[in-house]
Amino acid sequence: TNTDIMLNGNILVRGDTVVNRMSVTANPGPVPTAADRPTNINLTNGATVNTAITTGTIGGLLTMGGVAPGEATIRNVLLQLDDLFDEIATDLNALQATGRDLNGNIPVVPNNDIFGLVAGPDLALFRYSINSNIVNDPTLIAAASNVSGAFEGAGDGRNALLMAQLETSITNASLGNITYGDYIANTVSQLGVRSSATSGEYDTAKNIIFSINERKQAFSSVNIDEEMVNLVKFQRSLEASQRAFRSIDEAMQTIMGMVR
Repeated sequence: TNTDIMLNGNILVRGDTVVNRMSVTANPGPVPTAADRPTNINLTNGATVNTAITTGTIGGLLTMGGVAPGEATIRNVLLQLDDLFDEIATDLNALQATGRDLNGNIPVVPNNDIFGLVAGPDLALFRYSINSNIVNDPTLIAAASNVSGAFEGAGDGRNALLMAQLETSITNASLGNITYGDYIANTVSQLGVRSSATSGEYDTAKNIIFSINERKQAFSSVNIDEEMVNLVKFQRSLEASQRAFRSIDEAMQTIMGMVR
């Protein structure tokens, strides 16, 4: 008898013959949606079966790479970190543009931004880098203030102080008006809560499977030793009953003889 193994209406195996093989290709969507996963699972007949695999090890790996709302997936965490780093880079570059460098010059934007963003499909988190001009010449950092409209000397570090104070700033609208540190703490907390919940769900499922297997074994398997003991007990009870009936019969025969 041939048995077909199917996935989402596609035959994978028919009998002992492989009909469709799976292959994995990257899914580098620049703007991920809730349905996006890190890879595409393709069959040799051209079908894509990403959404058909939702359970098991493969389903778990695919889900962890996706952006399902409310889930602590790898992609979701990266998106949160992407928002954070984008805010940090934007804020620092904005202050850089309002100050003066060690030579008293107002930085030329964007050539002398602190962070530069390379074009590409990946998350900005992976495309930001420190401006090579700044790396090669740190004196281009606008540490001095330009509030007065004039350079007030190499000892002026008021703009650098403002940059340092960004760490405790609560004017980050894109982050929900909380500090950088609080945003990271919230992200880690959400990840911890979801991880704990998932661990609990896993333990519960494991205990249920264990209980089902125990019941299955109880119904389907026979303990020979235990059954033999029960048979012996039954045999002894039957023999005792026979002896009791025999004694009663003998007593009745004796009484009947006396009556005669």
